Amino acid sequence: MGKDERARVKGRLRRFPMLAARKKNLELEKAHLEKELSLSCAPIARYGHNGHRGKGQESPTEQAAARHDRIAARLAQIDLDIAAVELDRQQVENALEALPDDEREVIKTLFFNGKSIAAACDELAYSERTIRRKTANALTVLAMAL
Repeated sequence: MGKDERARVKGRLRRFPMLAARKKNLELEKAHLEKELSLSCAPIARYGHNGHRGKGQESPTEQAAARHDRIAARLAQIDLDIAAVELDRQQVENALEALPDDEREVIKTLFFNGKSIAAACDELAYSERTIRRKTANALTVLAMAL
């Protein structure tokens, strides 16, 4: 396994604990935008040339319609983002399940709990060499799975 592959896997493992918070933030934003959309009037007009206004000016109705369209587009993007976060979370969880229990615990301790190798040695009662070996083995397996 090359350095690039190892760095990619480590990055995904470091981001994993933040995925739940990202999903929650997206869901909160979605709820806020859905409420805002439900409170706004349905747009009556769409964009277009309005002869009695200057070029580039929109009526308040057209402005409301444009805002409605932007909110709807953002809601669609949020749905895609939530699906991507959930897929990423599920892929990492499935890859972790493929690891032996001892290697999974080393990975969780180092990457999810943010412990140093020395702290992991104390917590898991392994030598530094064992921690490094288990980490390397686990990263190889995870790289193939992810």
